[in-house]
Amino acid sequence: MNIGFFLIVLIAVAIVFSMGFLLVETVLKMVRDESWNVGARAERHRPLRK
Repeated sequence: MNIGFFLIVLIAVAIVFSMGFLLVETVLKMVRDESWNVGARAERHRPLRK
C-alpha cells in the first residue's frame, strides 16, 4: 500500500470525524439552549398567571 495514499485517507477521515464532532456539539448546544428557553418562558409566565 502506498504511504502517500494512506496519509491522504487518514487526513480525510480526521477531517470527517472532526466535522461530525462539531456538528454533534452544535446540535446538542442548540437542543440545550432550546430547553433552557422553554424553561425560562415557563418561569416568566408563571407569575403573570397569578
